[in-house]
Amino acid sequence: MTTVSVVIPTYNRSEEVGQAIKSVLSQSFDNLECIIVDDGSSDQTPRIVRSFEDRRIKYLRHETNCGVSAARNTGIKAAKGEYIAFLDSDDEWETRKIEMQVNELQSRSNFWNSVYCGVKKRRKNRVKQLFDRIIPEDTGKEGGEELIEGVVSRDLAVHAGSTLLAEKESVVKAGGFDESMQRYEELEFLVRLLANGKMAYLDKELVTLHDSGYPKANLVEQEKRKFLQKVDHHLEEGEQNKEEIKAVHELDLAKAYFREGHWREAYQHLKGGRITSPRYLAGLIWAIIAGFKGGSTSGKR
Repeated sequence: MTTVSVVIPTYNRSEEVGQAIKSVLSQSFDNLECIIVDDGSSDQTPRIVRSFEDRRIKYLRHETNCGVSAARNTGIKAAKGEYIAFLDSDDEWETRKIEMQVNELQSRSNFWNSVYCGVKKRRKNRVKQLFDRIIPEDTGKEGGEELIEGVVSRDLAVHAGSTLLAEKESVVKAGGFDESMQRYEELEFLVRLLANGKMAYLDKELVTLHDSGYPKANLVEQEKRKFLQKVDHHLEEGEQNKEEIKAVHELDLAKAYFREGHWREAYQHLKGGRITSPRYLAGLIWAIIAGFKGGSTSGKR
């Protein structure tokens, strides 16, 4: 029978990880294993995980914090399933998520190696929650290499850390996650996955994503440069196209610096940025407001 290995990387998320685990154990698809990779937590994460008495749970622990990519790779190496599904430890799934994705992927030809789905966002800010419903992210596109540009420019929202289910063979062939990256590792991995097969889309909101703050702006800038360098050779030839993608990331950097109240750096990046949709404009406005309020930083794992 088909098996699915669920990989949950976590670090100091004892208040959230329990809900993520519950959403896996309550899946209608029973033939799965739930691999929790504790990336050196110093909180009550071990106690929370061990409170679940379920034969499908496998708890692995890094003695030191190695990063989310290393945690996911540890889970991939331990996985026994034909498919691997990823779930961030502060998100959760609807009950039929795995069942529906496995059925969808098995209905396709061998060219299709992965499938993602729609999401619901649980925002702390009610205005943002409303805006997500009025102007949703661009999603629903299917295909292979032709999707890479949309992934790199962040025009295509996949949220691979919690929505993606892929053939284990394809995940291994793609090389897993780049452990040198602290941000955008999901996007970089997705680019390599798309270079070797096609990704399907299941038009159902089967994942709930929870707000978890923002990383430091200087880290965002460092990791963006690294990300764009790593994926450059996957993009189509043409400097104009690459400049447009760079402009989108410059706008992201402007928002990151605005949020922290670093106005000079923010304006420098804004000059090279490009607003491509109402979502980007709203994000910029909220970032400026956050900067005036004193900023907000905390990273998602």
